Amino acid sequence: MLEQIISEAQKFSEPERVHLYEKFMQVRPGGYGDGDTFWGIRNPNLRMLAKKYKTISVEQAFELLTNKVHEIRLLALFILELKYVAKATS
Repeated sequence: MLEQIISEAQKFSEPERVHLYEKFMQVRPGGYGDGDTFWGIRNPNLRMLAKKYKTISVEQAFELLTNKVHEIRLLALFILELKYVAKATS
């Protein structure tokens, strides 16, 4: 399932945007994003995927948090947010 999520997310990558993300997140030695990898995926696409895959387990979401790609980790946080809101309002 996780490979499917990552593969689907990668389809939304925009390589021409990567340099913008790297500049904003300070991807340089000693910078905030030092060592991060970006695919250039826009947040609306990540939120759409989070809604689609919100039924994955918390453990699977935590596993996504260990991914080297920044947007995959952000996707995991969006999924966890949806799970929290669903639980808090039920």
